Amino acid sequence: MEDKFDCTCGHPISFRKKITVSIACTSCRNLYCLTNNTFLKISTLRPVVEDVSPLKIHTEGKSESKEFSITGRQQIIYSSSYRNLWSATYTNGEHFQIGESYGTYSILNELSIEASPAKFRNLKVGKELQIAPKHFFYVNGIYEMKSITAEGDLPTPVILQPQCITIELSNNKFESLIINIYGDNDIKISSGRFLNFEDFSFKNTRNLNGWI
Repeated sequence: MEDKFDCTCGHPISFRKKITVSIACTSCRNLYCLTNNTFLKISTLRPVVEDVSPLKIHTEGKSESKEFSITGRQQIIYSSSYRNLWSATYTNGEHFQIGESYGTYSILNELSIEASPAKFRNLKVGKELQIAPKHFFYVNGIYEMKSITAEGDLPTPVILQPQCITIELSNNKFESLIINIYGDNDIKISSGRFLNFEDFSFKNTRNLNGWI
């Protein structure tokens, strides 16, 4: 079920009840976050960087035979790379993220685990990390976030923490692990698996000069 409120610029913003947590105005790029059942303006976002992604808000697809629609995106810019985190919602209301970076795609779900950032600060590229018995990952890259922006309707908060370290890991089972360390104490870990673009059965994608 949808509802609306007016942005400070006067533009109406539609959101999904009991789902939307963060939402960006399409007119002025003000970012609102749900706080105590009220949407409060927390920032004005930069425009997303054109990265020739074939995906966009309202792109549809399938995962494990379940249909979904993309509702928003967070775009994280590092010093020499970027990552899109597309928010997608199944028809039953469940949501997940599609990670995209330079033509690689993965399905990501945030893990509800408690961990100390100190456990991961000494990781190096190529180092092995065991997260469960006989379940190993290897560090592919460690990146310092330079900026973050967003667009659309998101079921999660947009963390505008200026200090963020991202550690990307994978293994030979096509599984991925992303560890985001914010400041000194906050940490978020997402796990997922790599998929090919064709595996999502995307439709309503961007027309990039005949590429799609």
